[in-house]
Amino acid sequence: MNDNRRTVKSDETLFNILRVVRDHNGIRLTEIAEEVGLANSTVHSHLLTLQEAGFVDKTGSGYRLGLRFLEYGTVAQKQRELYVVGKDLVDEIANETNEKGWCIVEENGQAVYIHASHGDRSIKTYTNIGHRTGLHHLAAGKVILANLPEERVEEIIDAHGLQRHTEHTITSRDELMAELESVREQGVAYNLEESVLGLHAIGAPVIDDETVHGAISISGPANRLSRERLETELRETIRGFANELEINIRANRDKAPLFEQEKA
Repeated sequence: MNDNRRTVKSDETLFNILRVVRDHNGIRLTEIAEEVGLANSTVHSHLLTLQEAGFVDKTGSGYRLGLRFLEYGTVAQKQRELYVVGKDLVDEIANETNEKGWCIVEENGQAVYIHASHGDRSIKTYTNIGHRTGLHHLAAGKVILANLPEERVEEIIDAHGLQRHTEHTITSRDELMAELESVREQGVAYNLEESVLGLHAIGAPVIDDETVHGAISISGPANRLSRERLETELRETIRGFANELEINIRANRDKAPLFEQEKA
């Protein structure tokens, strides 16, 4: 951790407890205490605080996350302009391609999935809304990185590294920088089995006034989303939807109806 970043120890303990509760659908006090390495009495005090605030629910099988998180998560999602403006368009992407459409943003140097839509033939994945992961192995993540200042990209790599997910994942800083240069030139990025074996994806950035709002992507089985299809048909599809999103974001920002934008 950076020396000039100071954290509150009790807050770290609280979040560690929450992470343990999150990973179990019902876990007992003694088990939580054992995982976080604290006394039962200390953990119990934190759990009571969380329970009273609605962030933890006590059941017959132990503790689980409280539904107050649902309220907070929904608000956080709706505070992202890309979600508000892009949700319906991502649904259109999924319907048009019959594959999975994603809406992804960067937060604290990581990719965060804020919306997903499933086409008729989309494959099942274990990525949920709110999931956080590295940017470097995702098509959407790479287009976000490619449009950030180089200094910021270096900070992200220093903070999170370049974790290997498959044998195709880029784990070299120099190789990633070269890839990002190519992404800037093409306007899109590809994920060719870099995150999951057998999975391909294409992503495009959503940018307005040099602000990188995030990215959208299409993912599916490598046999259906061949490199040739990604580089031709789907490249034009994703860029078209990204451009439409950028227009809609400007219209939303200016509080002007879209038909007035079209007249201009």
